[in-house]
Amino acid sequence: MTGMVDAAAENSKYVGLLEKLLGAVRPQFRTEVLAFGPDDPVLGGTRCRVAGCERTGRIHGLCFGHDRRWRNEGQPDLDQFIETTHPRMKGHQPLASCRVSGCRRGRKERGLCTKHLYAWQRAARPDPDRWVTQQPAVVELDPPATCRISYCDLWVHTDLPFCLGHGVRWKDQGRPDIDEYATGYEDDSTPGHERVDLHAMTSHLRLEMQYALQCRHDDAAIRISPAVVQVVVSAPPRRTGRCR
Repeated sequence: MTGMVDAAAENSKYVGLLEKLLGAVRPQFRTEVLAFGPDDPVLGGTRCRVAGCERTGRIHGLCFGHDRRWRNEGQPDLDQFIETTHPRMKGHQPLASCRVSGCRRGRKERGLCTKHLYAWQRAARPDPDRWVTQQPAVVELDPPATCRISYCDLWVHTDLPFCLGHGVRWKDQGRPDIDEYATGYEDDSTPGHERVDLHAMTSHLRLEMQYALQCRHDDAAIRISPAVVQVVVSAPPRRTGRCR
């Protein structure tokens, strides 16, 4: 009998906490995907150095997208890149393919795809321009499928449904629905704010995380990157209980 009373009391506390959370979390934070721009006092930061870009600059003063583009283009002079690159991240131009002739894989570093980058490193990192000209043209009798993004003709990367560049961004966003992600590339009219995707959490945990982010936002005391929050959100649940 005592156990039943204790269980009822515990359940009452749970329901009471849930009701308080529902009343405390504002609509701004009650969505499954929270977006934060550079002007957010806690989850924002300095605006990307590329003129016209509304994203937060995290690396070398660049947003994640422009930093990745800079690396894919072989890390040219940073100031010149900032002055000449386009602020749009979607649809302004196709992603560049590997510099080796015939290779339609996406670039990872130094203008090379993952496969050719590793080959260059194994060759003791010779002059990359000369090394590229010495490589045989890539001929694929059964070429891989092309990226799921409609205007991208690069080959898919390993087991991903996208090329390297689009696939990395897809993974960074927590591997959302493939079709929705691909469709989203057709429109770049909204700022590419950093996001925290709470889809994977249970409804109660999601509400607690929304409340925690709201409190952090209201306190405006210590900055934190949405990417750091996403790592916590996406972490697999820890098993609890006594080991036997």
